[in-house]
Amino acid sequence: MILVDFEKGKRKMVTIGSVRTNSGGTHGSAYILFGTNDGKYKIVFDDPKNYKYNITNKENANIIFVNPKR
Repeated sequence: MILVDFEKGKRKMVTIGSVRTNSGGTHGSAYILFGTNDGKYKIVFDDPKNYKYNITNKENANIIFVNPKR
C-alpha cells in the first residue's frame, strides 16, 4: 500500500493491484499506469503540451504529468 496525496489535505492509503508501462500508445509520451483500489493513475513523463490525446479512446485513468525537463 502507498500513501497518495494528489489533492492537498486528502491523503489516504491505496492498494496497487497492477502496474504497466508504455504499450505503444498514440500519445507519444512515456508513462507508468497504476491500477489501484481507488481507480487508475497514469503518470506521464512529459509536458502536458506534448501529450497527444486520442479523441476516439476514452481515458479511464487520472493523468498526472511529471515534466522531467524542469
